[in-house]
Amino acid sequence: MTGRVRVTGSTPFEQVLIDPGRQPDDVVEVQGEYTAELRNLLGAIVRASGVLSTANRLEVTSYEVLEIVGQVPVVGLLEIVDGRAILRSGSGEPVQLHAVPAVLRAHNGAKVWVVLDSTGAVKAYGIIRER
Repeated sequence: MTGRVRVTGSTPFEQVLIDPGRQPDDVVEVQGEYTAELRNLLGAIVRASGVLSTANRLEVTSYEVLEIVGQVPVVGLLEIVDGRAILRSGSGEPVQLHAVPAVLRAHNGAKVWVVLDSTGAVKAYGIIRER
């Protein structure tokens, strides 16, 4: 299932949805362990895999962030080592980050998304899950 992450309702009755943008009946409600992470990706385009029930509910077992703020992000765990910021992507490959805002540096160990320029400087970022 590929679509834009939306959130409807209000606390405590929020629903996290993936909207493929085709027909209203195609929208699915996200369930499972990744619901909170996907809530933090509001507006992003994601590809989610899992088990779809007849009630248009998707028990998400994995997901990939395809686009956010109109850009392709890098997603991974933020590590601050000896003052250097490194992002460990899903493949485990380290990505050296430059010009990392102090607010982002404060989230060492968090799962984050970043959009980088050609030099590796952070142009945009978001926290997906705290440590």
